[in-house]
Amino acid sequence: MFFQPLIRIINRCNGSSLRCSAAAIISASAGIWPGLIGAAFCMWESHDCKIEASEDYTACLTEAIIFSPD
Repeated sequence: MFFQPLIRIINRCNGSSLRCSAAAIISASAGIWPGLIGAAFCMWESHDCKIEASEDYTACLTEAIIFSPD
């Protein structure tokens, strides 16, 4: 499938986000602010991971089109 590599990378981002979210929930037991800071960090990290995955995938496709032997 054409988008399979991108889907695989985004699934890795989602798995990492779930682990980070679990850590944020655990840190919330120390108080509301540590939990909020942890949750904000997780959301930022998840968004950043997905954006980088999309950019890498687009760059890979662009290289394949520009440098194709046709």
